[in-house]
Amino acid sequence: MTLVACVDNGLGLQFNSRRQSQDRVLRKKLLDMVDSRLLMNPYSAKMFGFHEKIMVSDRFLSDAGPDDWVFIEDESYISYAEKIEKIVLFRWNRDYPRDLYFTFPGQWHLVSQEDFSGNSHENITMEMYQR
Repeated sequence: MTLVACVDNGLGLQFNSRRQSQDRVLRKKLLDMVDSRLLMNPYSAKMFGFHEKIMVSDRFLSDAGPDDWVFIEDESYISYAEKIEKIVLFRWNRDYPRDLYFTFPGQWHLVSQEDFSGNSHENITMEMYQR
């Protein structure tokens, strides 16, 4: 599976149990990249709205197959580390307060990086990692 997360400069995911930010252009870019299903929990689904590629489930990490993409914001993914084949991080390139962090489950290598302009953020960096 491909794990996707949005992080700040300090790899922060959330602060006070809420997402740090969101961006409409980023969501469209992600949906364009997904070639199978994009799984997420109900909290994240509120941000995305309806789309035929999106599957919403409280058990989305355990439901994910090898070709699926999963979007995480407030879930622990560490117990599913063996299922993760790729990681895609969207970096806000800003410093936000944070109390929930992204951690790499094991050894990963940056294989590509792309900057693009978002709707609410001038510069977002997309990073792709593989084992």
